[in-house]
Amino acid sequence: MGKFFGADGYAIEWTDIDEHIGVEGLLAGRQSSESQQSFERWLMARTTPGKS
Repeated sequence: MGKFFGADGYAIEWTDIDEHIGVEGLLAGRQSSESQQSFERWLMARTTPGKS
């Protein structure tokens, strides 16, 4: 469903949500460096009709 490992094997590309997840950070349990405000803007754009 829109997920695959990048060619170099260092990240998972999740195209459905336009996200690239580093495998090293994922396995180490690191939190995202994305700010709460950035996440909220993305969430509003996905839930507001006519916005992308």
